Amino acid sequence: MQSILRWLPLLAAAAILPDPSQGQDIITLDALVQQTLQSNQRLASLRLAVTGAELGAQATGLLPEPMLSAMVLPMPIYTARGAQRSIWRAEQRIPWPGTRADQRTAADFEVRASEAGVEALRADLVWRISDLYWSWTALDEERDAIQQYVQIVQGMEDAAAVQYEVGGGQQQSILKAQIEKNRLHRRLAMLDVRLAATWSDITALSGVQVSHRVPARVAPGVVPPPDSAALGRDPELARLRAQVDAGRARLRIAQRSGKPDVTLSVQYVDIADTAFPMTSTGADAVMLGVGLALPTQRRAYRARQAQRTTDIEMLEATMRDRWQSLLAEARGAQAEIEANRRALVLLTGTLIPQAESALEATAVAYSNGRTGFIDLLDAERTLFDLDVDRIATVGQIHRLQAYLDRLALRAPGTND
Repeated sequence: MQSILRWLPLLAAAAILPDPSQGQDIITLDALVQQTLQSNQRLASLRLAVTGAELGAQATGLLPEPMLSAMVLPMPIYTARGAQRSIWRAEQRIPWPGTRADQRTAADFEVRASEAGVEALRADLVWRISDLYWSWTALDEERDAIQQYVQIVQGMEDAAAVQYEVGGGQQQSILKAQIEKNRLHRRLAMLDVRLAATWSDITALSGVQVSHRVPARVAPGVVPPPDSAALGRDPELARLRAQVDAGRARLRIAQRSGKPDVTLSVQYVDIADTAFPMTSTGADAVMLGVGLALPTQRRAYRARQAQRTTDIEMLEATMRDRWQSLLAEARGAQAEIEANRRALVLLTGTLIPQAESALEATAVAYSNGRTGFIDLLDAERTLFDLDVDRIATVGQIHRLQAYLDRLALRAPGTND
């Protein structure tokens, strides 16, 4: 009888528990990404900003509005041709050649910078929701592992209680199992807090309520590290490049600010035929004029050019820093992936099989009375801890691969 009772914990440990995801609503990462991109209001706002920038660019680089003025003379001015009754004047200011083209160029590059900003936010959203998804997957799988281990420990506690009742066990075994179970319940409570926070972040980002759903669990694939060409497509770099080009166009405009704008004018004078003077003919007069704006504020022009030059240098320095950061982050993420893969191989190929063998051997020894309950519980705990380590390692690999996908502008889980 005691031999059978000693086998009860082993039977509980070897019991095939049901898949916790069966009958539940599974949501995939692709579906969550699509919902995030469709419902994120900040992304929608930046897209509207691009539309506004495009409309603004259409109105840039045009000639200034012409000026039309009229002057009526209540008391005519007598001239050799007759009495002047009214004067009509039209003026058109023409910027220095090349200024309007550079204004259009700067506006076009600002549109490109806005578009790159949209792409940068889109890539960040995909990465953030992927990071949250894989964190959720790891927490969900860890929760299931803890619940399964709780059932195993409960079975061991029940077996120890039966043995104690028939005089074949010790009360210490029951207390140890109860302590282990309560420790697991505390761990579950802390994990539920982290799960709730992750659900809240996912909902805030995607607008999807996921607390009643489960993530799809997939094994991590092999994602190649991004090369220099892939890193060069970084939208933040594209945004900075567009801003540099726009800044260069504005620098050319500032360099032309010391050049005079030209104003062309046409003036029409309405003249009435009068009896005096004798030379009066009543012939209207037309006058053509040209004017130049005198660039006298040389200090202001030089300061404006220096400001534009400084802006360009600042943007170029930011670009270099961004490029170096991309290279370093890509190397760091790839190195972490390789280290976690080696750890995963060690866990799945060596440590976990060894722990399973040790558990089986301990269970046999326990059933034969050659070891105690504490050793069996310790063997169960070791296997459980290694399995949790495996879950955490897989989750970390997924998260690092998601970050590499962000750096390379790849869709999640692809090599494209």
